[in-house]
Amino acid sequence: MDFKKITIRHKILIVSLLLTILPVTIVGFYAYDQTEAGTWSQLEGYLNDQLFLEKAYIESTFSLAQDKVNSDLGVARTVFYSNGNPEIVDGQMILGKDYVVNNNFEIVDNVKNMVGGTATVFQVLDGEAVRISTNVITNEGERAVGTTVSQPVYDTVVTKGEMFYGRAWVVNAWYLTAYEPIRNSAGEIIGILYVGVLEDPFINTIRHHMGGIVVGETGYIYIMDSEGNILIHPSIEGENVYEYDFAKDIITNKEGIIAYEWEGREKIAGYTYYEPNDWYIVSNTYYEEFAGPLLAIRNSLIMAVLVFVILGILASFLLSKSISGGIEKIVTDFNDITNATLQGKLDKRANIDVGIDLEAIPRSFNQVLDAVKENEEKLQTFIDNVPVGIFRTNSDGKALQANPEMIRIIGRESKEETLEYMQNVGEQLYVNQERRNELINVLAKQGHVENFEFEALRADGKHAWLMINARTNVKAKPGDNPFLIDGFVLDITERKKAEEALKKTELKYRQAHNILQKVIESPKDVVIFALDKDYQYIAFNQNHQITMEHIWDAKIEIGVNMLDYIKDPADAEKAKVNFDRVLAGEAFTIIEEYGDSLLGRKWYENVYSPLESDKGNVIGLTLFLTNITERKQTEMALLQAKVLAEESNQIKSEFIANMSHELRTPLNSVIGFSQMLNEKIFGDLNEKQMHYVSNIQKSGNHLLELINDILDISKIESGNMEYSPEMTDLKQIMDEIIVLTEPLVKEKNIGFEANSEFEKLEINVDKMKIKQIMFNLLSNAIKFTPKNGKVWFDSKIMNGNIQISVSDSGIGIPLEHQKAIFDPFKQVSSSANRTYGGTGLGLAIVKYYVEMHSGEIHVESEVGKGSKFTFTIPIGLRNA
Repeated sequence: MDFKKITIRHKILIVSLLLTILPVTIVGFYAYDQTEAGTWSQLEGYLNDQLFLEKAYIESTFSLAQDKVNSDLGVARTVFYSNGNPEIVDGQMILGKDYVVNNNFEIVDNVKNMVGGTATVFQVLDGEAVRISTNVITNEGERAVGTTVSQPVYDTVVTKGEMFYGRAWVVNAWYLTAYEPIRNSAGEIIGILYVGVLEDPFINTIRHHMGGIVVGETGYIYIMDSEGNILIHPSIEGENVYEYDFAKDIITNKEGIIAYEWEGREKIAGYTYYEPNDWYIVSNTYYEEFAGPLLAIRNSLIMAVLVFVILGILASFLLSKSISGGIEKIVTDFNDITNATLQGKLDKRANIDVGIDLEAIPRSFNQVLDAVKENEEKLQTFIDNVPVGIFRTNSDGKALQANPEMIRIIGRESKEETLEYMQNVGEQLYVNQERRNELINVLAKQGHVENFEFEALRADGKHAWLMINARTNVKAKPGDNPFLIDGFVLDITERKKAEEALKKTELKYRQAHNILQKVIESPKDVVIFALDKDYQYIAFNQNHQITMEHIWDAKIEIGVNMLDYIKDPADAEKAKVNFDRVLAGEAFTIIEEYGDSLLGRKWYENVYSPLESDKGNVIGLTLFLTNITERKQTEMALLQAKVLAEESNQIKSEFIANMSHELRTPLNSVIGFSQMLNEKIFGDLNEKQMHYVSNIQKSGNHLLELINDILDISKIESGNMEYSPEMTDLKQIMDEIIVLTEPLVKEKNIGFEANSEFEKLEINVDKMKIKQIMFNLLSNAIKFTPKNGKVWFDSKIMNGNIQISVSDSGIGIPLEHQKAIFDPFKQVSSSANRTYGGTGLGLAIVKYYVEMHSGEIHVESEVGKGSKFTFTIPIGLRNA
């Protein structure tokens, strides 16, 4: 086509059509794309945030449930073991000496009375764990004794020896349970201790919480399991939806966004998986509640484009007559409106005063803008009504946006006040500035933070606990320019209060159990009473009444001042001082003496404890008194006996030392004269006379050896043993001892082997005592080794110490006697004393002499195979 041959009118027509249709179409579809993208982005973010907050709420709820289970288990454990350590005797579980657990329901019933849950004791029998004591009642009204635990629990607790936590169907309800191994004194698993907490209260809490949440206009949140069973739902709870494709997709993918048709209407749902309970948390609403404004905008745009096309064609025919005027106004208005729309200003409209022929164009475009504004208002309404605080701030703490829930959390009444208060939110909102700095650093490094808890100071002066989930689109470093932070805030103050209340409840259970346990252990001796802050009785047990009647002949009454009953002024003042300490918040245990001087004083072990209200304020005191007079009298008698025994022992030691000196003088004469006769200095003796003289000499030497040992022990016990160190060649001493004991070795034909890692080693020791150590050990080894046996004498340097050992292949020492052989006058048996002789003092002296040299000695022995005595002394010994 030759464009030059087209008439001016046709050219104007073509240009008019292009100039009219194209701008309208581009602007219309650009506005539609922007609206569609924004709507879907906000919808996806909203569903994900709803799921995130609900999952956090469920986790916190079951965290409280887990704390309750652990608390109940602690109570059950204490009640169970208070009766003694468990053992299996004649096929039954016994605690302590004679407390039988089988078919005895005292323990489990006490646990139920204290904490309100179920409790069971299992016994391991033939590869199964069987209930032998339980407070679980069957549908027939009987206790579930004799039934067994499930195989998974048995494998975890008995086979692996680990704790087991889980859900269990008990009679007609679900319970949150804990199972713990029961071990005997040898560490063997002989049973299982179980507690259970009813799950319904926690499920109902979650159900009630979900029932108050509205997604969009009519949407809701529900929970199903991996088999498609609806567990929590506003209308179809208890039904199964596994046959539906959307349910299978949710179970397969575990987390995401899905669109599907339900009862002829299209739905949009976000979902996530909560693994501990095998739960799928689903947040859903109808598609048109969010997409309705978008569809209206699309239809309006299509209508507007068609109108613009038709009007454009008409305008093209009229362009030759009148082309400027109204068209220029419309184009100008369109440009202004487009720019304003892109800036988020939706109130600007086109001027319809452009002439009767062109008025439909700006009017239709205004309709499109009205639809866009309506959609924006719906989204803002949703943000304003969501039960979660939404904010935008920068990293410097300057607040930019906040929704009404955020205004309530902050403690202000208007958005303007909230933004003004939050201009320095970093300095005003956070009680602990270090927590805010920690939040900013995590956001700068990771770009997001989840479940961040901190204590806040509201604008109205109240304290609150808040949890933040926030994101930023940039990763920054400390010191960089401020960056934007978008986040959600949840007020968790009530949850924190519930946690604190649970801790206090657990403390009350523990205190109640301790009081009960004290009474159970000593019911006849324990006196218990409680006073208020004015020392007036608020409670007491029968033992206290009996004690007061016996000591002060007083009949006590509730509301009367306890100090009025104490007749001794000193006792009354002492009691008042103790009461005031407790009322000041102190808890303590002391031994005290009270009583009437005529009837005799008595000793008591008193445990003072503050009595607190639910708010933690001290409102009084409790006192446990245990009569320990007999124990105190026994202690004093033992102390007197000990003093007397020590005095007697000192006298005995001095007597033995004196007698040993007196015996030595005539004994030395006997030995000396027998030696002279044996050497025939005074003439020859016949064979019989020589035999008798030899016996006299041997017996005298043996008796002198015994007297010397007794004298050494006496000096040791009386503390008079001297220590005289000098530089001594240790190898030389060993050689002398070997020569000295050589006749004994040859006499019994014993194999002897000596080994030393050094030739010469000088060390600062008491030479005579080192000789006696070696001689006693070597002579003992020879004495207790049978003929043709073997003895080893070894020495070496190890870790700065001299280590010397004497080994033999003799009779050996039983394990139960190896510790006693180092005690004075102790031998393995009386038969050994008769067979081998001796007083049993040699090893006691050896041990003392070794310890004088800062050394140690020990024995290794096996009956029938021999013994090995090893002693070590430091090379760098102290001087005398």
